[in-house]
Amino acid sequence: MKTCLVVDDSSVIRKVARRILEGLDFQIIEAEDGEKALEVCKRGLPEAILLDWNMPIMDGYEFLGNLRRMPGGDQPKVNSGSPTYPLDVYASLTPDHKYLNVAVVNATESQQMLDLNVAGVHLAGPSKQWLLTGASLDAANQVGHPQQLEIKEIAIDDPPGVLTVAPISVSIYRFPVAQ
Repeated sequence: MKTCLVVDDSSVIRKVARRILEGLDFQIIEAEDGEKALEVCKRGLPEAILLDWNMPIMDGYEFLGNLRRMPGGDQPKVNSGSPTYPLDVYASLTPDHKYLNVAVVNATESQQMLDLNVAGVHLAGPSKQWLLTGASLDAANQVGHPQQLEIKEIAIDDPPGVLTVAPISVSIYRFPVAQ
């Protein structure tokens, strides 16, 4: 089985990536920053690395420089950065190809826009969004304390060409694919 090292300081992103990549028959190893990822690579190099650029302790750029200087460090295929920056976006078709699921994390304090033009896929029909929001990145719901996080299910008539992504949020969308 192929191994993929998923390096991201967001546990949500790592979890979503794990789910997608395990569906593609990858064995997943996770690291929350570049320093921990480098420790993993010193024990054994994975076949592929999914790498976030912006992380604490050691960012993706510094990690990649260190990796490439290691013996065999030029071998792992690395996918890093994102054309959707500052948003983290993951998308997958359902196994029956009837729906496109899109997860979007906006860890900024400002609203962001995301072009929903997906090559080779035409989206049409009623869709859904599940929106998780909080007042800050540290927001958490705890028993006996006021609610800090809220989850809303939102109906969408037709998929828009551009998504408006709320600040400090995680959105999961389910769009029907035109057959």
